[in-house]
Amino acid sequence: SSFASFTSGGSGGGLFGSSRVPAKSRLHTVFALATRDAVLSPDGLMEDIIVPHIAERDGNRYPFEMLFRSQQFALLDNCCREYVFVSQFFLLNETDALKLFSAVMNNTVQHVQKEVYSVVMGSYDSVGLCLCLHLCHQYKLLCHKRAVPALDAHWDSLTDAIFSRFEYVIKLNIQSVLDCDVAKFSNVDMRPHYMCRRIAELCGGVGGMERRFPIEGTEALLSGLHRELEAVLVRLSAHHFPRNRLHQLVFLINNYDMVLAVLAEKSRGDSSESERMREVLSACTAEYIHEVLSHDFGPMLSYAHTAQQLLDAGDTQGLKQTEGEETGDNDTSKPDHNTLITSLTLRRE
Repeated sequence: SSFASFTSGGSGGGLFGSSRVPAKSRLHTVFALATRDAVLSPDGLMEDIIVPHIAERDGNRYPFEMLFRSQQFALLDNCCREYVFVSQFFLLNETDALKLFSAVMNNTVQHVQKEVYSVVMGSYDSVGLCLCLHLCHQYKLLCHKRAVPALDAHWDSLTDAIFSRFEYVIKLNIQSVLDCDVAKFSNVDMRPHYMCRRIAELCGGVGGMERRFPIEGTEALLSGLHRELEAVLVRLSAHHFPRNRLHQLVFLINNYDMVLAVLAEKSRGDSSESERMREVLSACTAEYIHEVLSHDFGPMLSYAHTAQQLLDAGDTQGLKQTEGEETGDNDTSKPDHNTLITSLTLRRE
């Protein structure tokens, strides 16, 4: 039965119906991984297939990756049995077994591929597409464990087609962020922006799957999405808080912190995107502290900055010569150079 009949988008319209953009009620499934990666677990990979007439009778709808897994597992299981049968029954070597298997099953395999292509080309579900890429990889490994090479070309063909679509959808997301008109957003406050959370969820979910099996090209796509996210957050802060640098910094800090939290939860905390986000978060935090303290402690902060530079350069003599510059020589509250060296060293450590 056609995928379109049992997808979450409803009958006759493919994964998301006839609309190019998914309904608002399903947006979280487009950007968030949640528990959808259960299909990649050992139990999920080997789960019983979905029986079409039972699903239709019960009115069930499924995300694309569940239907894809069910169909591909049914194909895999039958093809493995067929390959073993023709090999053993006719006492064939691998080359002859592959030729006979192709004569028997090639039309079926091509039919399955054609239907998958038709659905994939209309999908904008980047998480679902990524899950299908990993399903292809897992099922290819399973075929190898069963000593059946007959479906290698099938898995490679599906992987190429699905990744092409996945790349296209991610680039659409990157372009949409790049073209984003920040003036059209209303009611922007200093809390994390919903657009930022969606992108963080998407990058975190895809990045988490990348840890299991890296797919060439995916990391570059995620890096591009992160760069545009960082740029649009800066534009949002500048437009909606034009005269208040402190509000801009709080907005950026809240968003960067949320992105880091999602990445740590969904994928890993040592990725290049996480490291970059820590750097910009640290810079914004330092600037915020400086903005808050500079009004009352400006000279002292300037002196501490100069002293830190001298200390980093190992210029203790120059550090002694700066004593008294920020408050004057007669200010008894000024720390001596030994105390300052100790405090700055501890802060640096």
